[in-house]
Amino acid sequence: MTGSQEKLALSSFRTERAVIAVNSAEAVNLVFATESKLGPGEYIKISTAADFSEESVVKQFNGDDANLKLPGPGDPFYVEASTLHLEYLKTVNSTGFEAVAVKTQKYIHPWEKFKQGGAASYKILESHHEYENDLQEVEKVSIMGAERLAVVFDPQTSTEQNYDYVRFLDNDPSGNLPTTTYGDEKYSGGRGGTSKNFPGIGDLDPLEIPSNEVWLQFCTDSSNTDWGYKCLIFDAKYLLAEQEEAKDLDG
Repeated sequence: MTGSQEKLALSSFRTERAVIAVNSAEAVNLVFATESKLGPGEYIKISTAADFSEESVVKQFNGDDANLKLPGPGDPFYVEASTLHLEYLKTVNSTGFEAVAVKTQKYIHPWEKFKQGGAASYKILESHHEYENDLQEVEKVSIMGAERLAVVFDPQTSTEQNYDYVRFLDNDPSGNLPTTTYGDEKYSGGRGGTSKNFPGIGDLDPLEIPSNEVWLQFCTDSSNTDWGYKCLIFDAKYLLAEQEEAKDLDG
């Protein structure tokens, strides 16, 4: 590519920003018109703050993603905020987009029933949203006083199936000791509508671990990313308590 060609390509892009505000809302559903599309190189970034800081950006839709489907009326994008800031990188040939934010009821996460023992009885682990390529991350979780642990994932959890995955191990995989995997060898999926096997999502049971400590390993390859993972690791006695309560209600 010559210098003049590169300059022409770069000058064909420009960035615009917009704000959507819904008064008195604790949460909103963002919906795009069905004809809204993104072309190659384009993106729409969603933030809860005007500075688009890393912690405030909740989603980025990329036109280079062949599986991209912007959230529509039947599948809105949920955000806990009253004001959304949108950054749109577009080309001169872009057809643009239309979007609306609709006030909705704040989501009460089902994890709340597993956090009854207070902050010492659970740990929340999560990746960046979206995560990056070429990761090899390991984190240890110990819950003092627990005999067993249980793990549930947030329904938003989504990775490239088989290639970007979470594992649960009985030892540090970066050390010299042999490791045993708890549950499935890999937990992954969701990107592009693929099936996913993360415990606690949909009809999948929580993962139970016969120990009070576990190592979570998150591995990604060199291509394609998605929202990532978020999981709650907690004292399994609260899982048993919830199951007993459900039995009593059924009875």
